[in-house]
Amino acid sequence: MELISDVKDNFIIAKASGKIDATNAGEFTELLLDLFKNKNRVVLDFEKVDYVSSAGLRSVLIAAKEAQSRNGVFVICSLQEQIYEIFEMTGFTEMLKVVSSTDEAVKIAEDTAN
Repeated sequence: MELISDVKDNFIIAKASGKIDATNAGEFTELLLDLFKNKNRVVLDFEKVDYVSSAGLRSVLIAAKEAQSRNGVFVICSLQEQIYEIFEMTGFTEMLKVVSSTDEAVKIAEDTAN
């Protein structure tokens, strides 16, 4: 698992890659929460995530709650088909902002920044 972030004017784009499971979910959670120390609008790009366990889903949920507590925005984008199916089966697509592209996610982050 790797998380690389790029700070923009009003938000952060974070690109996750690899597998997110019980062995690294704690670290993933910490990295996500650290993003909210700088900005309260975060786009999480999942394009290069090829596996996510329930522990990884919990990390995503914790980050979403952090965004909510800061009156911020947390948008997840570019999920691979099998990851999207997991998000859909667990109800995450209903609870969270999940969009198909980075461009769409960035537009949401920019629009809510104004």
